[in-house]
Amino acid sequence: MFCVTCFIKNEEKIRYLIFQINSAKKLRKASYILSLQPTYLLLACLEVLYVVLLRLNFLPSTMATIHFTFENKSIAPVTVQQSAADISILELTEEHDIHLNHNCGGVCACSTCHIYVKKGNNFLEDISEKEEDFIDRAINPRLESRLACQCVILDENAVIEVMIPDQKDIIGHEH
Repeated sequence: MFCVTCFIKNEEKIRYLIFQINSAKKLRKASYILSLQPTYLLLACLEVLYVVLLRLNFLPSTMATIHFTFENKSIAPVTVQQSAADISILELTEEHDIHLNHNCGGVCACSTCHIYVKKGNNFLEDISEKEEDFIDRAINPRLESRLACQCVILDENAVIEVMIPDQKDIIGHEH
């Protein structure tokens, strides 16, 4: 009988299990070609075990955490946990129905998706000169101002805090 607790108590063994699962996934194609049913069954068992351990929080997750607050205090804060590398904060707001105006479609051609990055700027792509020029045109720019369309998350384990300015004075595309 397989003992899960031995993996839970030792992080090195958990990492070894993850390595084995990833190796088994690479073997999936070979096992299909060679019709090696035992390898496929082992792979399926390892994948199920991995999912169980992940859902029980026994394995470290690779989820970014983005906490949205709003200048408009009548809107409750929203926290999003998602696998988010290579996705912009604007795209996250779209996926999670967080209201943020954006006129240009996310191509850094306006300032309507202006936000304040309170924490976690090191997890985002660096600000460009073009973005700085558009931030200067935004309503009430600050040192922590960014354009959400240009804030691409670089790390799966990012922890970012964003404040969205009051959208009532911004004429823009609503979703």
